[in-house]
Amino acid sequence: MRYASGSTDAGWALVEHLIPLAKHGGRKREVDGREVLNVLQYILSTGCQ
Repeated sequence: MRYASGSTDAGWALVEHLIPLAKHGGRKREVDGREVLNVLQYILSTGCQ
């Protein structure tokens, strides 16, 4: 974890199934869903200055 607000393995396991899979035939995703979740948690916990 980079930040204290980062998701743990247990926390990620609870929400991983809520993120839709990439569509077939499309471009490969460039970002990791877990990193997106970590950013959202960071912004929610610290605010956006």
